[in-house]
Amino acid sequence: RDQDRWKRTKFQNLQLKELLKALRTNQLILPSIFKVHQGLRRSNPDSYAPMIVSIGPYHHASTANPNLLPMENIKLSYLHSFLARTSEDDVGRYVLALQQSKHKALSFYADQNFDDENGDLFVEMMLLDGCFIVEFVRRYSELENGHDLEDDPIFGVDWMRIQICRDLMLIENQLPYFVLLELYNLNHDDQFDDVIGDEREPFANLAMLVFSDMFPKLCPASIFSSAELFEEREVKHLLHLVHLLCRPPPHSSSSPSGLKSFEGNYGVSGSEVMEPMRCVKELEEAGITFKKIGKVYAGIHSLDADTIDDTISLFDIKFHNGVMEIPSLKVEDSTDTFFRNLIAYEQHSSELRPKYFTDYAMFMDQLINTDEDVNVLRRNGIIVNLLGDDGEVANLFNKLGEGVITSSNFYYLGTCNSVNQHCGKIWNVVMAKLRHDYFNSPWATASTIAAVVLLILTVIQTIASVIPLYS
Repeated sequence: RDQDRWKRTKFQNLQLKELLKALRTNQLILPSIFKVHQGLRRSNPDSYAPMIVSIGPYHHASTANPNLLPMENIKLSYLHSFLARTSEDDVGRYVLALQQSKHKALSFYADQNFDDENGDLFVEMMLLDGCFIVEFVRRYSELENGHDLEDDPIFGVDWMRIQICRDLMLIENQLPYFVLLELYNLNHDDQFDDVIGDEREPFANLAMLVFSDMFPKLCPASIFSSAELFEEREVKHLLHLVHLLCRPPPHSSSSPSGLKSFEGNYGVSGSEVMEPMRCVKELEEAGITFKKIGKVYAGIHSLDADTIDDTISLFDIKFHNGVMEIPSLKVEDSTDTFFRNLIAYEQHSSELRPKYFTDYAMFMDQLINTDEDVNVLRRNGIIVNLLGDDGEVANLFNKLGEGVITSSNFYYLGTCNSVNQHCGKIWNVVMAKLRHDYFNSPWATASTIAAVVLLILTVIQTIASVIPLYS
């Protein structure tokens, strides 16, 4: 026991020395891979847990996670293929590289309460998980380029490929991006590079192909200008990469600051207080109409040169002269997990601004109360409902905001205030009252019209009967 305690103390002292060194050299890395706090987790805990493959230390496959154990053999198979690309049969140089960056990688994790006294298990895990991801991403690209992967244990089974893409999107299931980049750069496969292009493709370009099918709304301009949006060495992990690719493109009217920096006052003055906004049905009664903008693309493979000028991102909601413009989006089985993990990442990260997904979810939660609200948006082409039931979509958006703290500079503050001002005008209040009380259904409308016609006829009859008396 004393020896075990001594080893643990030695490892902790080593971590402390690395931390002090980072502080002295201004190289301290803020954690970016978190365990989701209970306030967010409780409404749908399954959205944060891997179903097939564990990546990183938080959900490491073990007897405690038996459903994740079968993938460990496939990881070993992928490691063998990874080495075969460069005709290697030894992992020595990869282990050496990862050992040198072990403490940097550890600093990415907010919770380091896992049992690994000397860090060897952590390096082994980074090697196995990292090589698996790099090989998975490469094979995904090969599949898109026409390679036959029917015998592959993952790509030969569609549901498994889809589930793995989903698991790689989880905030608790990440590896530092620099680890993936290092493994990819060390393992230079000329034959693979020849298949996908004349030059070595940046790993980010390959990775975005994997996740693009899950995007509720692709913005072609953001995809094509990704080199302007960020530098690859700034990416923290795969979920962060997705977050970067979903942002409004640079130079677009929707981008708060125009270029790479998204800091600053992107909403309206923080002194303004946002009043709750009405739901879709009530806004319709107040005379507001809803208009779809943008298109829903099937994935990066569906983009071409003709779409490069499409700058409409998911977040480009605008209101002007009684018309609310909302970008179209698809809602499918993976949408809940997609939003929840990006929201969780924003909620845990103080440096992420604006908090696009958090503020978007809160805005949509105000718009959508029931399936009737979803029905209006669906009929206007704004929501492409692949779940089938409008009630499920309403339930999804209503629960996304549970446990979420809205940012002080709410991205849609100006939009919400403009909508509320419109609804507060006397004429719009009167019209909303009339629509709600007398024109809220076809039968009510017909009855109201009939009553008005009857009243007019009665007045005419009265006038007609009075006129002879004065003749």
